[in-house]
Amino acid sequence: MRYSVTTVVVLLSLSGPLTAQARHAIDKGSVLVGGSAQISRTTSESGTSEATSTSVFVNPRALLFVAPRVAVGGDVSIGRISAGDVSSSSVGVGPAFRYYLRAAGATSLPYLGAAARISRASFEGPGSADGSETSRDVEGVLGIDWMISRQVGIAGEAFVAYFSRGSGPSRSATTFGVRFGIDAFFLR
Repeated sequence: MRYSVTTVVVLLSLSGPLTAQARHAIDKGSVLVGGSAQISRTTSESGTSEATSTSVFVNPRALLFVAPRVAVGGDVSIGRISAGDVSSSSVGVGPAFRYYLRAAGATSLPYLGAAARISRASFEGPGSADGSETSRDVEGVLGIDWMISRQVGIAGEAFVAYFSRGSGPSRSATTFGVRFGIDAFFLR
């Protein structure tokens, strides 16, 4: 009899963790930790002139699912931009949001996302004034996580981002691009 009671107690104590593991990646309480890399081409305007540049960025992120399919958190943007002899490095931080369009349990999870950042960029090279400035960035994302396991997805995103820089004459840029990365979902 004592052996049976111990077995029942052990099985019941294990049932809680087993039930928690049966949840889906995009359920309330799950945490997404991921990142992506992008290469993009930008046309920017400063007054009456126009320039084209190439940029490379990495974007780590962490999001908490506050409701099924709805995640909020933050992301970081670290990048390098080159245009001819001029280059810049930047770091930005801000809030991020994702809404998954498909219910949990699917093998492909399309989503809409948005982020806003405050970034600091430093500039170097002939033909530019060496220095730094702050920008305000806003982006919209249409993406998909292809789930390669219950908790890991390969992410692909198309994005549009708007940057407004400097405190003097307004300078802005709009970027269209794609990026790919990996997202890990931690179930709670």
